Amino acid sequence: MTEKNRKRGFTLTELVIVLLIVTVMTGMVISFTVLINNYTRQSTNRLAIAEEIQRAELVVRHWISSFDRESCDIYVGGTGIIRAHEGDPNTTYTINISENEDETRRLEASYPDGTPRFTAVEFIYAVRFNEIKDSTTGRTLIYCTFVYMEPAFREGMSDTVMEHTFLVSTRVAF
Repeated sequence: MTEKNRKRGFTLTELVIVLLIVTVMTGMVISFTVLINNYTRQSTNRLAIAEEIQRAELVVRHWISSFDRESCDIYVGGTGIIRAHEGDPNTTYTINISENEDETRRLEASYPDGTPRFTAVEFIYAVRFNEIKDSTTGRTLIYCTFVYMEPAFREGMSDTVMEHTFLVSTRVAF
């Protein structure tokens, strides 16, 4: 055959090379998309955990400040419950994590007006209280620790147990 009669086209080798390049590039795009998706999910979970801890911390701080006066006694036991009573030791007000009938958890605080206040908690599953008496000022320092679960952001990884501790200083010595 002469040069004029030969039709120009792609060889099988050229087609295979182009298909391999397209396949590799598709794989890179898909893995990048999965990576970004995992990162977004992890960031969203961390933001939700931070907001939940902030809400729960406000509930605890408000409850302690409500009973931070001479006529009240606060008892810190180290467990998940802190108790206070005003005058009558048989009437106690608590703050603890409870579980509803639908198996959702909430941080619940009881007050003398009879209306419990609570915030739903999805990640926090335990709370601990400890106290230290400050001999120089006469105040009681209450440490509150929330134990929460940070979900794994990749398959094959396990959830991580984390703790968040904060301090509440009372005005009155108990």
